[in-house]
Amino acid sequence: MADNQALELMRKAVAGDQEAFGVLYKLYFSPVYRYIFFRIRNTAVAEDLTQAVFLKVFEKLPNYQDRKRPPLAFFFTVARNKVIDYWRVNKRTEQINDENDYADTGESAENIFSRTLAAEQLSRVLDKINNDQREAIILKFINEYSYPEIAAIMKKKETAVRQLVSRGIKNLRQHFFKYE
Repeated sequence: MADNQALELMRKAVAGDQEAFGVLYKLYFSPVYRYIFFRIRNTAVAEDLTQAVFLKVFEKLPNYQDRKRPPLAFFFTVARNKVIDYWRVNKRTEQINDENDYADTGESAENIFSRTLAAEQLSRVLDKINNDQREAIILKFINEYSYPEIAAIMKKKETAVRQLVSRGIKNLRQHFFKYE
């Protein structure tokens, strides 16, 4: 969906149109969830925080101001704050809950193990780079956003985002080869 259509939906939601907010929910649930999941790495917690993001956005609709940025940037700002709040409270003590994350999927144990191992390697390596680089890389390669979209979400210039991604990839290469 184009940014103009999303802006129009956001304007309608601000005006009290619950159906428009429902469309935004369907449109943005997956990207917000992915963003949170790759920062938290726990399915149940990511689902809970994603719901909390949408509740918070709904509560903040009367205060929303269109600043010529895509509405997704507003959702990601709330998501980013929820993740920060989560880690303040939990102090990075939680680990991936493999039993709950993969129960009843019908996926073979070998596939689950391979995917889990790769995710754990990626998680360890992502933890080695700074927060801005990690966030830019997650938004670029996991959520598949363009540089202008990431710049709007992170409230940075596009050239700064490109540098964060470039430096982050360089740092990831250096750290990743340590785990092979």
